[in-house]
Amino acid sequence: MPETVEDIEAAIREATTRGFREQLLVRGEARSMIWRDGVLPDGAPAFDRLLSYDVLSYGYSLLSLGLRLVEAKGSQTLAQRGFEGAATAIESVIARGPSSRERGFHRVVAAAAYHLGGFSARAYSLLQTALGSGEVTTSERCLIHMGLLHE
Repeated sequence: MPETVEDIEAAIREATTRGFREQLLVRGEARSMIWRDGVLPDGAPAFDRLLSYDVLSYGYSLLSLGLRLVEAKGSQTLAQRGFEGAATAIESVIARGPSSRERGFHRVVAAAAYHLGGFSARAYSLLQTALGSGEVTTSERCLIHMGLLHE
């Protein structure tokens, strides 16, 4: 795990470059565009069965790097890039993906990452969707309402 500001910045730069890990984020977003409740249409490309796991891991790692960079008082621009990448990755798994117990949690985290990245409208939209979905726990609902008050 990168420790210095320079190492954290380099890790965010690398993870957010085009083509990172065989275009992991692009593959996640492409699948999300054609998914319907976690089901791919007939004739869809064959996506790796671990794609959701890989994309969520990528998103949460970027979120962690962004938070560490903010704490270390590093580049705000790179931290925002990390937050946007994290939110985009997480959202690509939950937007049209299969229902799961964790879906509401991931939606709240993606909204928080968008907010940290300066994308308040996208954060607000995700929070509204989460409230209307019935997929959030009482604790997540409280966090959403606190976030909406802050907006």
